[in-house]
Amino acid sequence: MINRVLGVLFSALFVFLSCSKPAAEDVTTPPTPDDPIDQPTEKPPLVTRTIAATGKVTNGVKLTYSGTQFTRIYAVLPRPQSNDYQTISNWEASGCTEAQCPDGVNSYIWKDVNASSIPASGEYVISESFDAEVYRVVVDVTQLKDIPDYDPQSPECQQYLKKEANGLIDPTHSKIVSTANSLWNLSGGDIIDYARRCFQWTYTNMTYGNMNTGLHTIASLMKSMTGDCGNYSSVFISLLRAKGIPARHLVMVHGKLDEYHVRAEFFVPGFGWVPADPTWGGDNFGVFDGDYIVMTRGINNIIRDADGKDFLADLLQTTCYWYWYQTAGTSSFRHVCTGLK
Repeated sequence: MINRVLGVLFSALFVFLSCSKPAAEDVTTPPTPDDPIDQPTEKPPLVTRTIAATGKVTNGVKLTYSGTQFTRIYAVLPRPQSNDYQTISNWEASGCTEAQCPDGVNSYIWKDVNASSIPASGEYVISESFDAEVYRVVVDVTQLKDIPDYDPQSPECQQYLKKEANGLIDPTHSKIVSTANSLWNLSGGDIIDYARRCFQWTYTNMTYGNMNTGLHTIASLMKSMTGDCGNYSSVFISLLRAKGIPARHLVMVHGKLDEYHVRAEFFVPGFGWVPADPTWGGDNFGVFDGDYIVMTRGINNIIRDADGKDFLADLLQTTCYWYWYQTAGTSSFRHVCTGLK
């Protein structure tokens, strides 16, 4: 009998010289060393990026088993991309096929392993390696003024304003709408001030809990007001979308520790994406701490399943896998990401 199991485990300088000699009365006395001289004030940078960590990263899934006779394993991993928060280079994934998600933003790899190619216990069943340089990114949001109107036909508005069909992001929920209206009025319609108020409201009103239980619907979160980082981000994103501000999740894994995290980012016309972490609150508005690798931007990614059909991965962070076996025993699939220093 063959058994099938599914697992879901970021001036020009102009100088004017007069060719004519000035008249005597136009000559001014040069300043003495004690005279004050006006110095131009240098404007701080809008965005500051500093290298936080680098390394040769291995990201994959190790299979450990005893007594299990596998007949087939099909596994999927997200494929990280270079973006505002990281530079990915020298990427390779032996024996894997790379594919792009329909959103045109995210990519993944898949590997189909038959009975004769099942790895030894403790080995990777699927893996990728790459050089990574991750950054601490700080956006001086006080400089984001005179923001142009959103273009409803832009890719950002088309893709990141809607209610998700599975309810994981819902800008139409009654509590989200009423909260958004209140915060919007307090902000006076200022996009950055409103986003900061949403950030603070989420951090203050949510309780951290229900760890490692996945993403929950906004309807359930508005009842419990409890969730982990991914759910904090879902509430923050729903509040932003409720007022027409495109926003999405930043889905990440730690490159040194066995940790996972989800942040958020929102889009500002004329600038781009601004990071925020409503789970940590405080100074993490406009800040991305470069200790994690961004695997995907946004949720509900469609990937290819073991039958070649579309499969909705709500949080493509570590891996999705399917396996078949002839003889049952013990087995475990463990995600591993190491190499950042």
